[in-house]
Amino acid sequence: MAFQPDAPCCKTLKEVLAGPGSGGEPTIFLDDDDAMMMVIGMIDTPGGLAPYDHPVHHCPFCGASLQSATEIRAKAKP
Repeated sequence: MAFQPDAPCCKTLKEVLAGPGSGGEPTIFLDDDDAMMMVIGMIDTPGGLAPYDHPVHHCPFCGASLQSATEIRAKAKP
């Protein structure tokens, strides 16, 4: 079952996807391709520090399956 952004699997994920409010960046978010991603660290780039993102396959709060690697690849825009 593919992740439905308008119907998160649990209340906690819904709250996290709403964002931290003003002055903060979410650590779990939908990217431009609607794949759910999570910031897992920071990396040094020629332009300075940047977030390092990784796809989220299962909800970190309730364990529900959210998206498979195949679904993530299918969402990727060329």
